Parts: sequence; C-alpha cells; structure tokens
Amino acid sequence: MKKWLLVISLLFLIVCHIEAAEQHKYVRKSGNDGNGGTSWADAWLTIQHAADNANPASGTPITIHVAAGTYAEQVDIDTYAGTDDDNRIIYDGDVENDSGDGATRPIVDGEDTRNRCLGIQVKSYITIQDFEAKRDAGGADIQWEVGATYITIQRCIVHDGNIGISSYNASAINAYIKIINNIIYNTLVGINVHNARYLEIYNNVIYGCTLTGIYLQATSSYATVKNNISHNNSPSQINIQANSQTGLVSDYNDWFKDAGTYTGVWGATNCSALSDWQTASSQDANSQEGDPLYVDEAGDDFHITDNASPCYQTGVDLSATFTDDYDKDTRVHWDIGADYIVTTGAPPEAPKVQSQILILE
Repeated sequence: MKKWLLVISLLFLIVCHIEAAEQHKYVRKSGNDGNGGTSWADAWLTIQHAADNANPASGTPITIHVAAGTYAEQVDIDTYAGTDDDNRIIYDGDVENDSGDGATRPIVDGEDTRNRCLGIQVKSYITIQDFEAKRDAGGADIQWEVGATYITIQRCIVHDGNIGISSYNASAINAYIKIINNIIYNTLVGINVHNARYLEIYNNVIYGCTLTGIYLQATSSYATVKNNISHNNSPSQINIQANSQTGLVSDYNDWFKDAGTYTGVWGATNCSALSDWQTASSQDANSQEGDPLYVDEAGDDFHITDNASPCYQTGVDLSATFTDDYDKDTRVHWDIGADYIVTTGAPPEAPKVQSQILILE
C-alpha cells in the first residue's frame, strides 16, 4: 500500500511539474486589461499590457497568444525575459484561429506615428512569431536593441516602415539572433544589423526596399545568410560593410536585381552582377540571380507555386535549425525563400545537406 501511495505521489508531482513548466497568456481585441489574461475568455486587450505583466516563473517558458486584429500600439518588451532556449517568452500570433477571431496574423500598426511596432530592449530569450508589423515612423517595425540577445523573429510579415527588422547597439555584442521565414517589403532597409554578432538569417523574402535588402554594419560579424530571396531592392540586394565581413557565410540565396541596381556592396565595392559579388566577397558560390516567380508580386503575395521557379529545390537543408516555412508547412524539400513550394510537378529530389566533419576520438 505504501508503495502505491509513493507511486501516486510521484505521478502527482510529475504532473504538477509539467503543468508548471509552461504558462499561457491571451490577448484579443475584445479583451480587457483588467482581466487576468488566463484564457481567451479572460484575455487582455493590449500586447503592451501582456509584455508588462506576463511574468514567467523562474525556469519556465511562457507563450503570449495574440488573436487576429489590428493593435495600434508601440510594444516595448523591456520588463521580463526568458532564461534559456527551453524557457523563452514567446509572442505568438494566433494564425491557427484558436481564438475564433480569424486565421490571420495580428497586425501591430505604427500608424506612421510610432517609433517602432515591436521592440525588445535589454531582455533576452524572446521569440516573436506569426505577426504582421507595419508603418513605424523612424525606427523599425520589429527591433531589438540595447543588449538584447538570443532573439528569434520568425514567420512575420513586415512592411511599409522605415526599417523592416533591425538592431541597434552602441557597441558590438554577441547577440545570437535568428531571423527566419519572414517576408519584408516596401521599407528603406529590409534587415538592418548594427553591432550584433552571430546571426542566422535564413529563408526570408526581402522585396522593394529603397536602400538595400540586407545591411550588416558596425561590427555585425559572424553572420550566416542562406536561402534568402532579396529582390528588387535599390541600390543593392545585400550590403556588407568592411567592419562586418569577418566570419560571414553567405550561400544558396537568390539575389535578383532589376536593371540599374547592384547585386551587392562589399565594403566600398559595388558589385553589378552576381559574378562580381562572388569575386569580391568569395561568398555565394551556389547562389543565383533569377526571377522567383511570385504568385502576385504587385499584390504583395510572395508565395511561389510554380516549380519553374529557380528557387524550387535549390536551397540548402537547414532542418537542424527549423523545419517549417512561413505558413507553418513542413519543408519536405528545401527551397529558397520563405515559402515551401508545393506543386503538382515531378516528385522532389533529395535536398542538399550542409557538409559536416565527424571527428572520432
């Protein structure tokens, strides 16, 4: 009898630990910041209130679920942080419509009056996923700064602001940032990194930016840039300043430029064609410069459904880091860009796998 009581007690403790190991808070347009945020029926109204009050217990992750709708606010994430990769604070757009408010990304709208839409300051181990951010007024639509580290920004759509996704630090830090499966368009700069080392920039689409697509400056070194489409940005698709070239690995990208623009800028060298960029940078040996064949470029639909696209099955396998695409579809094969290309054509070929060295002791 005592043995069974001991087993039951241990099971109870395990269940309590599992329940305590993950917290959930909720935000929706019909909510109230006077609520407790504990369910969709008890949801808060504003994302800022969630950022200020969703306090993760020591050593536990917390997910802040945000329902569809337009949130006209500047969200400053500067109160609480995660502790490690297993215990993050995740800001999660409810694209699966668990709330019943719609299966679309929640929109954080700067209304051309706010300095940023979503900003992370000082805090670490934060994930922002499945949001739409637009119309910042001089900062960035999504920004991390002032020492924020271990930030992941994924599956977001970012557009019509000053800078799409950006960092700023007064001095160089080891930031460990992941920017994955985002669609960024109609900003001055798509992805701007200032004084942040150790970056993973994977499978993004950057389109129609008026200064450059990807810009690494002020000792933003040790960046890995793979499987991205940077297209129709002026004057260049990528710009790597001399102080940010150390440790750069860039390959399997599509740098598709329009007439009169550059493929890239390498330090002070303007590279008119992909071959010029490859020569100057010694990067992108497996990259290309072809029209991605979007579904509706003019209508800002950057999905690709045509296996005639040069991006089809020409990416490199990054499944050690992530396995989905912008729509949360599983990547059976590896394409370039945010969208996993599903077609009715021939079956997919085996994906390319990054070379690895096995050391036996």
